[in-house]
Amino acid sequence: MTTFSSDKAAQRRYDRTVYKQSALWLEEKPKRVRAVLLAVLVPCVLAALVLIFDKQETGFALVQSVMIAVLLPCVVLAPVAILRCKNDRFGALPAGAGRYGDTLAFEQDRLVYTYVNRLESAPRRRHEHTVPYGLVRRAVVYRKLQTLLVLAGGTDTDYNANGMVHRRREYLTRADGTPAARWVDIPLTYADNEAFLQAFVRATGVTPAESDANEFDDGPEP
Repeated sequence: MTTFSSDKAAQRRYDRTVYKQSALWLEEKPKRVRAVLLAVLVPCVLAALVLIFDKQETGFALVQSVMIAVLLPCVVLAPVAILRCKNDRFGALPAGAGRYGDTLAFEQDRLVYTYVNRLESAPRRRHEHTVPYGLVRRAVVYRKLQTLLVLAGGTDTDYNANGMVHRRREYLTRADGTPAARWVDIPLTYADNEAFLQAFVRATGVTPAESDANEFDDGPEP
């Protein structure tokens, strides 16, 4: 059995940078820029207008008027700009962000991928994806998003902190008897991602397709 564990430094880099490559983050950039510019320029313009047109005040009174002209729009515009950036970042984060303690084991007839996600609200549960090699239907490596997506049947299990099963879902066959599948996303945060991908090909017999897209294109719902 071969086991790969996520590199902590690589996972931190992934969490800090991968969202910047997502389609949502790139598409919303003009709106973020406008929000930041408004938060900076409006106070500056108002301060300049006070200095130009307020001829009656001098000294501390003038400084006070300038501070009011700067602070009032900042109170409104700065939080809007900050909230805009935070919301865009959160919306652009891929499912693989915030994971820790994740390991992927290539067992004799299946791979087992487990992790905990720090972005989840408490109580955090350990998630486990089991993928029999014979049920792997498709795999795609998204280089910009540093993620391997695997379309396969198998079992997803969530465990409580005490090790008891919280929820389990099977992806083997549908009610009509046809094969079922789901996408399993695996962040490429290993010390040697190429060695991991080579082990994946050897174990599953499936060579992942390569994509430079800025978003996941999973095709039709499996």
